[in-house]
Amino acid sequence: MIVRWSIVTTGLIALFWAIWYLVAGKVPIVTSIKVSLDWTCILPFGLSRWWDILIGPIWSIIGILLLNSQTLKEDEDLFVGLLFGLGFGLVFGLGFGLVVGLAVGLIVSMIVSMGISLIFFFKWMASTNFWIKIWNWLLAK
Repeated sequence: MIVRWSIVTTGLIALFWAIWYLVAGKVPIVTSIKVSLDWTCILPFGLSRWWDILIGPIWSIIGILLLNSQTLKEDEDLFVGLLFGLGFGLVFGLGFGLVVGLAVGLIVSMIVSMGISLIFFFKWMASTNFWIKIWNWLLAK
């Protein structure tokens, strides 16, 4: 039952944002979350609403487990473990993915740009004009 509702939730959310994209031309990006009337949490980076497709099934599982009181009585440890596991997995997964993605992207881009610049530098040094200018500079009186 949980798997079916997760698939339905994923499909409905994906369909909604796909139609939104086709009508509006872009999907909104969330940069702040209003927690209460006085408190607004400003995010350090924008989150696309496409993430709703992944987060929707998590909320549907939590809702099904909350509404099914028999499951809560029989499997309370499973429910608590599921909630903490999903919360920790979501926070840790997004944080770890963001940090590792940024770090790997930065390192790879630095290596590629350094390699390309060295290729052009050696190509420039191998040109005959460079060595003629150096020879003329050395012979200058």
